[in-house]
Amino acid sequence: MVLSIVAEAAGIRRFRLIDEPSAAALGYGAHIQPGDVYLIFDFGGGTLDVAVVLIEESDQSQGGRRCRVLGKAGVEIGGSTIDQWLFQDVLKQIGTDDYDEEVRQLSRALLVECERAKVRLSERERADVTVMNLKESPDFRWNSLLMVTNDYS
Repeated sequence: MVLSIVAEAAGIRRFRLIDEPSAAALGYGAHIQPGDVYLIFDFGGGTLDVAVVLIEESDQSQGGRRCRVLGKAGVEIGGSTIDQWLFQDVLKQIGTDDYDEEVRQLSRALLVECERAKVRLSERERADVTVMNLKESPDFRWNSLLMVTNDYS
C-alpha cells in the first residue's frame, strides 16, 4: 500500500515487486532469453542465497521478460563469516586467541585487515595481512606480516 502511494507520487503508474534472485537474473544483461535457466548465487554480508530462475516471456500487455523462481535456499554464511574465519586463522598463526585481552582491544582493526585481505583474494592468489606481534609488542605496533591464500586444496 505504501509503495503504491510512493510510486504514484513519483509518477510511476505501474510497478512490480520482484525478489532478489529475479532482479539479479533480469539485471544480468541483454543476453538472457526466454527458456534460459540460471543458477543465481547471492553471496552477501551475512548470508549465501542460491536460486534457480527460469526466464519467461511476459504476455503482450506487460511486455518484456519475467522470472519464475523454481527454487531457492539460503544459509547463514556470508562475507562476514569469511572475515571471521580469516581472523581466527591469523590468530592461530601468531599463536594467540580471541580471549587474549590485547587481541580484544585490537580485534576490530584486525578484522578490518582480514576483510581487506578477503577482498584482495577475490582477484589474486595471495594477500598480506599485517598484524601485531601481540606476544612481544605490548605497545601495539604493527610489525608482523602474514600471508593468506585462496588455495584450499
